[in-house]
Order: sequence, then C-alpha cells, then structure tokens
Amino acid sequence: MTTREPAATMIGHAVQEKPGDQRPPAAMSTTELAEAVMRQGRQLAQAQLALAKTELRADLLAEIRAAKGLGIAAVAVFAALNLLLFTGVIALGLVMPEWLAGLVVSGVLVSGLLIVAGAVGWRRHMRKPLQRPRRNVQETIQGTLEPMV
Repeated sequence: MTTREPAATMIGHAVQEKPGDQRPPAAMSTTELAEAVMRQGRQLAQAQLALAKTELRADLLAEIRAAKGLGIAAVAVFAALNLLLFTGVIALGLVMPEWLAGLVVSGVLVSGLLIVAGAVGWRRHMRKPLQRPRRNVQETIQGTLEPMV
C-alpha cells in the first residue's frame, strides 16, 4: 500500500523550486524561468486536484451518512404509521367485527391516498397545452391575413 502525501503538504511543495535550484530568478535564463513556472504550475494543479478529490470524498461520505440517517427515519416513520393503523383497527374491533374494522381502516387510508394523489396530479396538469405551437399558428394566420386586408 502506498502512502499519499496530504494535499496541504503538496500545495506547500508546489510553490518551491527544485531542491538543488537556489538561484534568484534574475540569474536564470528565459527558458529556465519558463520551465520553473511550468513545473510550479503543474505541481500546483496536481495539489489542487488532490485537494479537490479529498474534499469530494469527505463530502460524499457526509452525504452517505445523511442518506443512511434519512433511511432509518423513513423506516421508523413507516413502522409508527403501521402501529397507529393497527391500533385503530383494534379500537374499531371493539365495536364491530375485526375483519370489518380492518376493511374500514384500509378503505379510509386508500381513499385518503387517492384524494391526495389526485389533488397533486391535478395541480401539475397542463392547463393550456401546446401554448407555443398555438401562438405560432395564430401569428402565422395573422401574418398571412394582414396583407389581404
């Protein structure tokens, strides 16, 4: 297994010259200066890429933990809802046969879900379909009729 250098250390190295090159920039030729700039740019880009990968991994792990928590909460809510519905069936079973109480609770639940789904679907439907093509056709008709008048 290879050990990776932390991104912050890589950024620190990116701004340094080669270990053996201690000459001031004024003493370097244009080619050497260009090579040094390219080398530093490459090192800085590699360091920035490593830092971005590290941050992406950390963000991904945080999102996975959040998704796990939401999944556990969803299962808990589902279980609680089932217990409440079962309690309602048992309570109604005191005044009517249990099978009829189960049907009543199930019917009320399904009816409520259908009403909610219908309301959501109705709110999302297109009130005026084909609006743009209709406008284009009307403009075309207007444009062809105007020269005739």
